[in-house]
Amino acid sequence: MGLFGRLATLVRGVLHALLGRAERPEIVLDQLLRELRAQLARAQQQAALALAEERRLREEAERLAAEARLWEERAALAVRHGRDDLARVALARRQEAVARATELEGAWRAQAAENERLKEALRQLLGRLEDAERQRAVLVAKHRQLEARERAHRVLEELRGDAAVARFREIAARIEHRARVLDAQAALGQELRAESVEAAFAALETPDLEAELRALKARLGVAPTSLSGGTPRTEEDLLAEFRRLERQNPPPSLPQGE
Repeated sequence: MGLFGRLATLVRGVLHALLGRAERPEIVLDQLLRELRAQLARAQQQAALALAEERRLREEAERLAAEARLWEERAALAVRHGRDDLARVALARRQEAVARATELEGAWRAQAAENERLKEALRQLLGRLEDAERQRAVLVAKHRQLEARERAHRVLEELRGDAAVARFREIAARIEHRARVLDAQAALGQELRAESVEAAFAALETPDLEAELRALKARLGVAPTSLSGGTPRTEEDLLAEFRRLERQNPPPSLPQGE
């Protein structure tokens, strides 16, 4: 059961307790309000954590998108120097970064949508809590009024010596009290729900590296070549090779694709 489902169960349980406790309902109502405030505080804390997760997903998706652009620039640099082996490695790294960035962007957008629903549920809960606080004084005043009326009725019936009438009025007062409490239950017992969202992401098909390399050469106006050095075996060697190429020929901006 979710947070707001538990809140609704709490409201119903406490209000049902009112039906069996004719004296001092303000004690029960005050306990209900304390529980609602505590639940609201916990819900606000969970909302803050959800917002932090949304921000983390967005920042990671943006970082991976920037990484994909960097590897594309490195692939172009390698092609201009006839290093098809390095270009293939760079394009593969670009594909990985694009795939991860796309997946994280989907997770981020799903989290953002869920957070909007959570914030709306919190606003509704806060409104219901404020309504309950206002109704608390009204309910207590009505209960005290009923008690005063019942006492007055008992005194009058004792003076009249009519026990049957007194019993009838006592029962009527109890029925009236029960009706008022049930009205309070209808006002306070609306169930809050927080919908859960499951995000579905389509599998990404990895494009052919050789086809992407040929397309990149065509965009850069570089003729096909078989000239290449040994492909670096480690991440450190790969980055060192790209830095050497960048020092020899700083990369111009990539031409825009059609």
